[in-house]
Amino acid sequence: MQNYNNGHVVDVSKISAGDYEKAAKEWSEGSKALEELLLYCLKNNIITQASCIGHKDTDMAFLQFELSERNIKEIIKIINRYYNLNSVNMTFVNQPGIISKFDIRVPKNMGEQFFRDMLMQLSNGLDIGFDSLTTDMQTTIAAMTGHRVPNDYLEVQYSVNNNKKELFVATTNPNYSELYWDKDEAKPWVENSVGISGTPESIEPIIRDISKKTSLEYSNYVETQRRHNDQQTTNPSSTSVPQEISEKEIVPIVANVQATRENDYARNNSMTIVEVLPGMSIEDVAKAMCGQRYICKFNNFEIDGSKYTSSEQIVEAYKKDWEEGKKRLLESRKKQEQIDNSTRQQQIASMTNNQELTSDVELEEGGLKR
Repeated sequence: MQNYNNGHVVDVSKISAGDYEKAAKEWSEGSKALEELLLYCLKNNIITQASCIGHKDTDMAFLQFELSERNIKEIIKIINRYYNLNSVNMTFVNQPGIISKFDIRVPKNMGEQFFRDMLMQLSNGLDIGFDSLTTDMQTTIAAMTGHRVPNDYLEVQYSVNNNKKELFVATTNPNYSELYWDKDEAKPWVENSVGISGTPESIEPIIRDISKKTSLEYSNYVETQRRHNDQQTTNPSSTSVPQEISEKEIVPIVANVQATRENDYARNNSMTIVEVLPGMSIEDVAKAMCGQRYICKFNNFEIDGSKYTSSEQIVEAYKKDWEEGKKRLLESRKKQEQIDNSTRQQQIASMTNNQELTSDVELEEGGLKR
């Protein structure tokens, strides 16, 4: 039986319904309230990424969610409920292709009641609209979910301490808001980013400015990718294939019928080859491609949309191909290690023979050399 609390990231989509209770219990660290909350999330396809009840008195209890469209209604509920809670901390992080998360934290001594209350909020059936949020949170949600520039780090933190609200924003690209980063309040932050904090009223315009500029930069990136792909089509010799590809390093794709080029298969079958663009997961790509006369590649996996009748089939085929690719890579590495070990052994044997030969010569000259 699998151990879910093993210090490794667990893909919750691969947990069978029969194991939901086991996983929730192992992750809850003895907290009944957290266990019930996690079980509810698993049963209702609310994707969580991490949690903690707090171990030292100074620790924070927290729950971390995937920052995505399928979680956005629940995240809005949580923000609306706890925006004015003293000692709360909410953190949004989006680094496309690497991480996208939202977490909420409270002091350890508030954790049990906090988890119990959050379960009530998520399960009450009420539909809390985007307009119910304060302006700073509306801007933050729009900026974080719309941030698609590959690898650019963007973080927003909201906190309430001693009933004083504070907002913090950090980005790896200071050019988004160059007027702000020269201020004394600006400071280095994680991932080589620069951050600045202040009241929600003072920081909200900065987040809005970043959101506008990142959208423009994303559009420019898309156009650059299109030109690059067109150039590779007309000049195949310029195309380079990487030796090894990491899943996190690959920019996801989205169907874009305006960016087309043809090959024999596509032309003969009235297909359109769609351009590689950033911003979507394999699940979103599968929905866009399913049943369409489009061909594209996601992470070097070719998808012919006309061959699939459901998005789930595409996702399953992709994951199978990815696992087989990893297996082939491991086998290749193992063979290379065997070759390297054999080469090293031959080198050692050769060095030993040379040393023995030198020893024999020295003995012939009258004794061992000390």
